[in-house]
Amino acid sequence: SQSRGLFTVYDAAGLALAAGDLDDVERWLIDRTRYPKPGPAAKPTPPAWAPWVDMFIAEQQAAKRRPGTITTRVKHLLVFARSRPDVTPMTVTRDDLVNYIGSQQWHPRTVHGVRASFRLFFRLLVDLGHRTDDPARTLPAVRIPRSVPRPCPDHVVRAVYASLEDDRLRTAV
Repeated sequence: SQSRGLFTVYDAAGLALAAGDLDDVERWLIDRTRYPKPGPAAKPTPPAWAPWVDMFIAEQQAAKRRPGTITTRVKHLLVFARSRPDVTPMTVTRDDLVNYIGSQQWHPRTVHGVRASFRLFFRLLVDLGHRTDDPARTLPAVRIPRSVPRPCPDHVVRAVYASLEDDRLRTAV
């Protein structure tokens, strides 16, 4: 309800904000609004992988990797871990990794990233003495096809060129 520029907001339980101007009401609403993260709820880390993934995250943070890179690398590990609930980081074999990568319909760039994540993770386990062998060390190399050039369309270049008055910019275009 409104009275002389002051607003009173009620919620289902009764009075929630005694009185205030629109700025007070807006702050009150923002403080109480919780937006869910987009997409499906995050799946839990398999228990056998949790301490090793946490260690990997800590190492990647110490190496000052970008948060997005760490998230991607961890996602690669966890998708594999969830697809193979019978294996742990200590029991994974090269065949497990090759069969997993080979069974996916991924673009070569994705396979390249997954392979790199596996190599970093298992090399860390070997370097720290948790494993004696590195199942990812000899994973097959991934050839990434050369990208197709995507030049700017001629009509766009002509329009920009015609709109420029500075000769230096025209020369650059």
